[in-house]
Amino acid sequence: MDDDDGEDSAAVGAEEARRAVVLRPLVQACLNGTGSLESGINDAVWELGVSRATVWRWIKRLAEEGGAPALWYRGSGAARQVGF
Repeated sequence: MDDDDGEDSAAVGAEEARRAVVLRPLVQACLNGTGSLESGINDAVWELGVSRATVWRWIKRLAEEGGAPALWYRGSGAARQVGF
């Protein structure tokens, strides 16, 4: 049995948790309609190393779906695999 799958799963889980910690306050602010999100968005872009558009997509997805599964890596282009 190959341990790489376990390590990959752990890495994906750690990344999901990191995204959730950074984005959770922004999602709450968005849902509550409290204040400007610009500073938080800029911080999330820097912290997560993704574009503003990606941060907004994740915030929207979390607000609509809730929970960490909304932050699962979904890949890109033709190689996209939902959940990994």
